[in-house]
Amino acid sequence: MSMPQQHVLVAFANALQLSINTRIGGISAKEDTVEMRFHPNKEAGDLRLEKFSKIFGGVWQNQLKEYVINAPEKIDWAGWTLFLLLTRMEEDNILKLADADEFAADIAVRLGLKARDLSLSNLSEVASIVSSAMEKRKMTIRELAEASGLTQVSIGNFKSGKDMRLSSLLKILKALGLSLRIR
Repeated sequence: MSMPQQHVLVAFANALQLSINTRIGGISAKEDTVEMRFHPNKEAGDLRLEKFSKIFGGVWQNQLKEYVINAPEKIDWAGWTLFLLLTRMEEDNILKLADADEFAADIAVRLGLKARDLSLSNLSEVASIVSSAMEKRKMTIRELAEASGLTQVSIGNFKSGKDMRLSSLLKILKALGLSLRIR
């Protein structure tokens, strides 16, 4: 990809402006960055702008007056523009679009609105996901056993790669707040 042309940046900025409360003062390409200026500066409490800036990968500078985007040649400007026009950075719209579009699904995952779909081919991959979820929640085998209604031995066996019944796996997933979707 190459540096975006000014009309592409303007279309992107217009789409973003429709999605946020803070007023955009301008957008321009520099040597190897894109700078977006806000007039007079980033509005406090603009949650949609905060979400956007969190996942887009830019950096706030000059006391939150400029948002600088490095490596702009790697960004799918048309994809982002369409995404912003269709969702306006509203969670319900993002989730609806994520069901139909992989670009939007990736953004929904980065925002924590949706779990990433995984294609699993063996039991050890499932056990690894369960272990990661336990670590993230700081949950012990004993706590998971109590929450799922299973024994500590059965959970320990599963984590070590031994086979288990689907009904037991579903109890573990439910206790961890995870779900299983089969296609």
